[in-house]
Amino acid sequence: MSCFGIDVSEHNGVLNWETLRSAGVQYAIIRTGYGKGYTDTQFHSNIRGALAQGIPVGVYHFSYALDAAGAQ
Repeated sequence: MSCFGIDVSEHNGVLNWETLRSAGVQYAIIRTGYGKGYTDTQFHSNIRGALAQGIPVGVYHFSYALDAAGAQ
């Protein structure tokens, strides 16, 4: 059994979640942002759009940490 999911961020621009659902997208992994305090400009729109279409989501925050101290 395979699932069709996508990983999205502001780099994908404004997405049409209804079209994505119709194309068979079954889940989405959505970037919250990166580094220290940067919020992806499409994060909130992507979460709302995916959930409105019944697409389950997971999220991630991209880190530039090079060591444990940087991660803290």
